[in-house]
Amino acid sequence: MLISSANLADHTIHATDAPERTWAELRETGRIAWNPTGEATGFWVLTTYEQISDAYRRPAVFSSTGGMTLDSLTGDGARAATAAAGSMLVVSDPPRHTRIRRSVHESVGAHAITALRPRIAALADELVAETVDAGPFDFADVIASRLASATICALLGAPESDHSRLGRLADTAFGTSASEAHPAWHARAAANAEIFAYYGELVSARRRRPRGDATSRLVGTHRSGERLTDDEAVLNCHGLMLGGNETTRHAATAGVLMLADRPDVLRRLQDGGVADAVEEILRLAAPAAHVLRTVRRPLRFHGVDFEEGDRITLWNGSANRDTAVFERATDFDIDRANNRHLAFGLGAHYCVGAAVARMELNALFQSIATRVRLVSGGGAPTRLRSNVIRGYQEAVVELHGKGRR
Repeated sequence: MLISSANLADHTIHATDAPERTWAELRETGRIAWNPTGEATGFWVLTTYEQISDAYRRPAVFSSTGGMTLDSLTGDGARAATAAAGSMLVVSDPPRHTRIRRSVHESVGAHAITALRPRIAALADELVAETVDAGPFDFADVIASRLASATICALLGAPESDHSRLGRLADTAFGTSASEAHPAWHARAAANAEIFAYYGELVSARRRRPRGDATSRLVGTHRSGERLTDDEAVLNCHGLMLGGNETTRHAATAGVLMLADRPDVLRRLQDGGVADAVEEILRLAAPAAHVLRTVRRPLRFHGVDFEEGDRITLWNGSANRDTAVFERATDFDIDRANNRHLAFGLGAHYCVGAAVARMELNALFQSIATRVRLVSGGGAPTRLRSNVIRGYQEAVVELHGKGRR
């Protein structure tokens, strides 16, 4: 049995480049590894593009109902996953997953993005304009966090006065709060409870008086004639809030760091390369660090005999660095052809908010391309200590406008 050289469940190693080194070692073997842990059940580690894409395509064998991250293995995390299983999109399997996804997709689909795009483009431009030639600042906090929380909150229909508070609550609930390396479960539970209560009130309000937001569409009757229960609507508002707030802001921060001191790449964006750059940023950033699956029946998979109840982890960032699929896989190359990255997953659980995230990132980097001639770094950025989200707690940069030299 191949044993992982690093404990990928350990949050602290994710503040370093140890995960990338471990993934590379394991990909080189082409084998699935076992990750023992001192406190909880061990788990299998999938690192190649082929292993991970095959697992994504087999939800009938690899279940999501046991939780979607390693936090779900024990204690409060396991209890939370059990409570949401079958009702929240990310911890559901077909056919319940199919019904819920149809409703959520209708709520955040193309019409919602079309309506939201001008507002988000204006906000992105405002945030960039405020910081150009204003000296060094923390991009993660000043731009990425504000844009991400505003986007998902506006989509769901939360008033602007609540956006900042909801964003901070989502940070704590997901374990990515800047005030604490990885908040204790009691802090995370309290934040989750507050988010649930908030969206419980919003769902009730939209049942009584619908508006044009995603929450109103979520609680309405869908084209299939189905409608979500209040509990399902609240759980999925919560899921959209956390996913939309966290993953996009960390992709944005990683992206601006990729542009730091690279005026050649920035010029390519100015020549119309924003959409391709966004895909390459997503590939390398892969903010959703891993997903967890539970084996539903014994099977042999890529040379390993899995037993029912085994836990497997799919490391998206590793798949996106697999040289069997991506030439010069560690390079930031906005001319990359056929960029089939797995930043948003694959198959039935492909991220339902992917189009929203792309819209937001395109708006931001279009504004940067329009207003900025150079992004300069401000020292080593601080990575999150989290095995759930691969991202940055702090990233100081300086945006130099086109009007100055």
